[in-house]
Amino acid sequence: MAAGRPQKSRTTTATIRDRLINVLASLARSARRLTLHLPERWPWSEDFTQLFSTVQAPPTL
Repeated sequence: MAAGRPQKSRTTTATIRDRLINVLASLARSARRLTLHLPERWPWSEDFTQLFSTVQAPPTL
């Protein structure tokens, strides 16, 4: 690797699945509303929140 170049990382489908989708979480229902309880000190919580917001956003026309 050349000096001064930032190191690039590649995220594979398996990495995304392991870190963001396969999560130990619990789903609770109260008053017809679903709540997802994520682990308290989960290192990828910001990434999951961004993924969830992107998926739940209204479609752009």
